[in-house]
Formats: sequence, structure tokens, C-alpha cells
Amino acid sequence: MELPPEKQEAVNGKIANALANRVDRILLVLECCADNKNYLACLRTCDILGVQNVWIIEAPLPVRGGSKQQQQQQQQQQQQQQQQQGTQQDQQHQQEQSSREAAFNSRNSSSQTSKQKGPDKRLAVEQGKKKGRIARASTQWLDVRIFTSTAAAVRELQAAGWTIWATDLNPGAVSLLEPGLQLPQQLAIVMGSEAAGVSQEMREAADRCVYLPMFGFTESLNVSVATALVLQTLVSRQPTVRGQLLGEGRAAQLEAKWRAAAARAPECQAGALHVRQQQQGQAHQQQQQQQPEEQDCSG
Repeated sequence: MELPPEKQEAVNGKIANALANRVDRILLVLECCADNKNYLACLRTCDILGVQNVWIIEAPLPVRGGSKQQQQQQQQQQQQQQQQQGTQQDQQHQQEQSSREAAFNSRNSSSQTSKQKGPDKRLAVEQGKKKGRIARASTQWLDVRIFTSTAAAVRELQAAGWTIWATDLNPGAVSLLEPGLQLPQQLAIVMGSEAAGVSQEMREAADRCVYLPMFGFTESLNVSVATALVLQTLVSRQPTVRGQLLGEGRAAQLEAKWRAAAARAPECQAGALHVRQQQQGQAHQQQQQQQPEEQDCSG
């Protein structure tokens, strides 16, 4: 739907501002977050701060029923299935960005349901629907990829030349406020799950572990709050990352993506419809004014 001139002017201004300040050199990795609200908050934070790229590593579905040994076996089987799915995904994600996002949105509504039964299948369907709504609402402005295993995400990061920094409080971790800390050319910053933080697999794969110092008595933050603070700290340390887009044609690609998203936005469609209705109403009034008045010939 074509936007009215005043809406189009506003969209043009927002796109120009976003391109000038977009952060393409920092990639956020969310590893196994369990709360869908945290997913949504992190995605909205990325858009607000200008961080364009987000990779999501899905949390495995909880296993219900059976003995502890059976649950462990089922979890191992799920992990093996996820690794196989991750390998297949690596190939699929080489397609165009729009295709990757379409796959992300559709898979979020159906992922990991076909092999689940009973309550687990219903749980998987419910979680898939929630993530699907989050995806549709939040990814229209971002480049989002989704993985079913940490191993698959790490392989992709390393193959694409990203330096991995995992947020963790291990003894060798470096403070993000450390003087002289330089950001790599392409930085993937990993935020872990709400309960356990980043996985051991991610710690071992990371080029560096980092943390954000805290100066009170509280020892932890909500993952969405921590994500906002970490991203803001990184961008503030090196403001020149804003506007540095990766690859030729990147600006044109993002502009096309955002224009399409703006045209689909409900408020823009409503504005265009309102203007069109006004124009039709004015045309109808003019037509009525131009018609001669009918004479009453009765009686």
C-alpha cells in the first residue's frame, strides 16, 4: 500500500537516521533464553540501540515424565537431533536474508513439534506460537537467525569471521570497563540463559569471556536488562561502530527491507487508508456540487 506523503516523509527520515547510526559490527547471540518476554525485550533493545544482527540459540524443550535415567536419555536424543538440525540449518542460512527470516518466522510456530507426543507436543506448539508472534513483531527491522544448537551457531560464527565474547563471571573474564579494551572488527557478544548463563560449550568456544562490573549487593540482572547494559557499554566504548555497515550494497539492502516493513506496519496502512478515504470523500463532494439541482415537478 502506498504511503501518504506525510507518512512517507517520516519514514524517509527514520530510515536515513537508522542507516547513519546502525551497528553492523556487533552481533548479539542469545543462548537458550527460556522466557519469551526476555526474547522480545532483547530484540526491541537491539533495534532501539541500532544493533542490527541477532542470533538466537533455542532452549531445548523440557522433558516430562519417566525416570531420571529416561529423562537424561531423552535429553541426549534431543541434543543429537538438534545438532543434526543445526547442520541442515547451516546450509539453509546461506540463502537470501529475506528467505532466512521467513524460515525463522515459520519455524518458530512449528519447530520441534513433529516428534513430540501428548503434553510435550502441546507445550511445543504453544511455545512455537508465542515465539512466532515475537518473531513477526520484532524482526521486521532486524536481521535475525535461529539455531537449534550451540555447536551450529558457533560453527557459523567462526566461519563468518566473528570474534566471540561470552558474558561470564569466571576468574579469567575481562571487565567491559577495562581501560584500553578494543572491540574486534566483527564482535559476537553472547548472553546466556536466565538461570545458568552461557553454556560450557560456549565458554570453550569463546575467544574471550567478559563481564560488566556491578557495584551494589545484587549479583545478577534480568537477561534483557543485562543485554541492554552490555550493548550500550560496547557501543559507547567505540562510537565509530555506528554507521559502519558490512559489505557492499548493505545500505541498499537494509533500506529496501525497512521500506517494505514500514509499508506493512499497521499504523502506516491505517494512515494511507485514512488519506485515501479523505480523497474519495472530497472527490464525491466536488461531484455533487457540480451536478445541477433537481427541480420538483410534482403537483
